Amino acid sequence: MKAIFKYGLLFIFLIATLFHNIRFTYLVSFYTLNNESFTELFCQNKDKPELECNGQCTIIKAGEDLNKEKNELALLSFQQEITYYISVFYPLDETTLIVPLPQHFYYQNKYNFLFSQKIVHPPIALS
Repeated sequence: MKAIFKYGLLFIFLIATLFHNIRFTYLVSFYTLNNESFTELFCQNKDKPELECNGQCTIIKAGEDLNKEKNELALLSFQQEITYYISVFYPLDETTLIVPLPQHFYYQNKYNFLFSQKIVHPPIALS
């Protein structure tokens, strides 16, 4: 149940982000393809037909809103905190850094080499 909710919420977020990013492109393409319908739906100067803007006012305002959002995001990116780190190295005497540890180990040499000069032949097979 949690997975369905999580993926559903993710899908809704992705769709909302997609539509937010392409809204200006949608307005321009709708204006270009069907100018009369666009003028009827979105024109803000319907009471002043002598201006003959045909909905261009809406396109211009949408572009200004888009530029305003981009400028705000650019301003936020410049207002981030920058951490500057300086590494300071203090040279120390090597003898103070190396402390000899006592070595406690037990070693037995159990290797024994037995040299024999006898030649060992393979066993004779009885047939």
